Amino acid sequence: MLELGPAFKIMLRHPIGPLLIVFQLAFSLILLAYILMVISARGQVILGLDDDKKSVFFIQVLVDGDEAERSLLVNQDLSAIRSLAEVEYASASYSIPMYESGLLAWYWPADGKQNDAVRANYYSSDEFSMRALGYRILEGRDFVSSDIDRVDNPIRNNSKNVIVSESLAAILFPGESALAKLFYGSGNVELKVVGVVDRVPGVDTWDYSASAVFFPDARYQKGTFYIVRCSEDALAYVKEKAVSMLLKINPDRIIVRNISMSELEKQIYNDDRLFLKLLLSVSVTLVLVSLISIVSLVSFLLNKRRNQISLRFALGGTKASLACFFMVEACYYFVASLFVSAAGLIAYKYFFTLAVEIPALKPEFFFISFLTLLCVSLLAVFITVRWAIRNAPASYVIQE
Repeated sequence: MLELGPAFKIMLRHPIGPLLIVFQLAFSLILLAYILMVISARGQVILGLDDDKKSVFFIQVLVDGDEAERSLLVNQDLSAIRSLAEVEYASASYSIPMYESGLLAWYWPADGKQNDAVRANYYSSDEFSMRALGYRILEGRDFVSSDIDRVDNPIRNNSKNVIVSESLAAILFPGESALAKLFYGSGNVELKVVGVVDRVPGVDTWDYSASAVFFPDARYQKGTFYIVRCSEDALAYVKEKAVSMLLKINPDRIIVRNISMSELEKQIYNDDRLFLKLLLSVSVTLVLVSLISIVSLVSFLLNKRRNQISLRFALGGTKASLACFFMVEACYYFVASLFVSAAGLIAYKYFFTLAVEIPALKPEFFFISFLTLLCVSLLAVFITVRWAIRNAPASYVIQE
């Protein structure tokens, strides 16, 4: 094996190039890892809905008046929608999964610290919302009428019963049941878990996309969603009929949207396709730039170390052993880039604050990013060295 001492001496004599490559690799590692994390999160949204959620549609309406007037009108609307024989469940909320992703808030367990809070989406619900949305209660129970905060039944000042998604329960209470556990939300509101539901789809990029808290809140806002579940074969008819009934109750109302969950999923998927293609293009570009940097460095070192290489050949060295040497050398650059990227992530976490918060990078994505760049670069180094020796063997002779 060739000695590494001459390699380090060359690097010390020409430090700018190697340092730039190390920093470029570190930047590529971090950026590629975040891109993979984004692609994974977005992929979870467009994996496809199960059949139980494909017979659901949403009607978004603007409801005028004060809180009491809005509550009266929404209840009239719900009664009319529920009167349709094909309707199984109907509910109302001012935020729904997969559309605007609810309202983002912070939550932390009762025995934890507020500094360790995690983010999750907030959704308002009544006693019919879980069944209308098609969410399975994995543990505990659904909301009952006495849980619901209504205009005529205010419970704002009491400890609230809530339902959480499975993913949030695992974060707040790892390795144990979340049922009947207490935790806190923004404003130090005490919350009690009465139920846990399955995966909640969202449209956010990061982990909290699938983390959700459902509050028993029937105090309706000006922008209200009606969540309707019906038999799948009657979906088109019920969508049209429900809108006509709402307009009959109030002809002057504004209906913003009438869309099924399947249509909403398709729209999100179409919106995401271009976004994901862009991220994949950036990923390929990062890999190519890293390859060009490594190959350029190897070519430079091949030219600077002709004497050492020719001596190795004279002692019986092979092209494969030479290629392996340069591959080991390339590994040193990647190890150095690991330390630089880790230092950058630590510095960001403790010393910098950006206008848009970036979640912590998951180790598995960083590891995948590192392995991808390393394997592709080592293959490129091997091919470059073999190609250079084969096509210009005469240049690798001992220089007197």
